[in-house]
Amino acid sequence: MTGVVMHCNNKLMRNSACNMRCISHKPGEILPVFSRLYNIVRSRTLTTKIDRDASDETGTAWQSRTISTLLPHRLSSGDFLDLSGKKPFRYDGGSVLTFARTRDGDFTPWPSGSRGFLYWHVDAGAPLVTSEIRFKVVQDGKPSSFKEGQDILNRDGVPWRVSIVSIASNKRYYRSLRSILFSDGIMPEDFIDKLAQSPVAKNRSLPFVWSLKQPFLVKLARPHSKAWVVNHQLDAAMLNLSAVFGSRIGYGNHFPYRGCALVQFEPSPLKEHQGTRAVVLRLIKFTRPLERTDDVVGLELVPEPREGELVMRLRKKHGVFTRVPWSYARQDLEGGIAKDNVLGLGSILWHTGN
Repeated sequence: MTGVVMHCNNKLMRNSACNMRCISHKPGEILPVFSRLYNIVRSRTLTTKIDRDASDETGTAWQSRTISTLLPHRLSSGDFLDLSGKKPFRYDGGSVLTFARTRDGDFTPWPSGSRGFLYWHVDAGAPLVTSEIRFKVVQDGKPSSFKEGQDILNRDGVPWRVSIVSIASNKRYYRSLRSILFSDGIMPEDFIDKLAQSPVAKNRSLPFVWSLKQPFLVKLARPHSKAWVVNHQLDAAMLNLSAVFGSRIGYGNHFPYRGCALVQFEPSPLKEHQGTRAVVLRLIKFTRPLERTDDVVGLELVPEPREGELVMRLRKKHGVFTRVPWSYARQDLEGGIAKDNVLGLGSILWHTGN
């Protein structure tokens, strides 16, 4: 894993209290003094509670484990976990790692073969608020095989994760992960406390957007696709895309497609947008296969999305429908959050890089 680089932007700073300062340490060297002091205090063995029978929620057994780190280059064989079939995985006297939940609230067991390591991940150049804990499948249990492992995927086809926002907001379920984050020197406790009080904690399941050309997940059948637009100073704005893969032309709403996809904003190449901050939307890849619904009318109104291409929509002009790229123009991006709440982009997105 590459080092974490926090890019500070003076134009975006609201006050000195929000200035996280630039950090160029490699993981494990962040906040070295804090890390050493915390390791002295944290010299205990984490006790892991493992289900004896995945189908029997009442039968449990205690097994002593030492989860020493979330940093890949520090992993040892003692950090190896077998989560297969656990429903859920219980540890440290009540803390919980769940794979997923059904609509009726029941736990979905961890998939067969869920054998590997928990680890901390953040994309290069991304704000610390976007970091997360992932689980990498490494069947032989050797830390030396970590790079060859594969992230376990969730039901939407993207890496399973526990976001830092969730860890900050739910002390009961994730107190052990919090302790390890502190002892690894990944982040200070006051940052976690600030994060728990930030706007993003109100809806911690949403994906993050921090730059143009940065993929984020959308679900095609949903009337609204939401995400948090963030920067390094914990400024946040709600992104709310309405009917991008649907239509509200005529009577009723039409959403003729199902599936999940990674999309990204790009500066608009259209001639009509020259000299503006207009953006278009490109579909990078489907993470769950594209399916057609039984909405026959919608199939006539919504162009079929295709991997690698710009998202298209129909525009009616002089009584004739033509295919044009979905776009959003500059005047709607000024002032931070668009007045109609369609896009919460503004200066946060444009100043974090193109």
